[in-house]
Amino acid sequence: MLCNRSVTLLTAVNPCMPESGLVYESKGAILSHLEKHGSPVGRFRIIPKDWDLDRKQACIEAFKTAYGLDYPFAIKADVGQRGEGVSIVKSMEAAKGVFEAHDEDLILQEFLPGREYGVFYYRIPGKKKVTCTP
Repeated sequence: MLCNRSVTLLTAVNPCMPESGLVYESKGAILSHLEKHGSPVGRFRIIPKDWDLDRKQACIEAFKTAYGLDYPFAIKADVGQRGEGVSIVKSMEAAKGVFEAHDEDLILQEFLPGREYGVFYYRIPGKKKVTCTP
């Protein structure tokens, strides 16, 4: 019996990202790569899931001191998708709650206010020109 199934073909859309940045990839690895090559990214630290609560809280204090920052901060899953699990924390107590609720590697990142935009680009194979529509 044959069954029809959908197959996702991943090409060199984002060649520096495994799986082209589709979903469930390490944001920390992507941010580190972009930063290493001179792209402007929000300052961040990866907080491993196996650190105890005291060490995670100490990481926030060191981050604040290193960059002269203060709350709010974004804390989000290192591996996730479409904003799932993003918390904006305004105190150490709020950060503690996020740490206690997540059993995964997290990213601590400076809060960058404003709107976030994504760009979705595609090209029909064999065509040289793309028509843009609003």
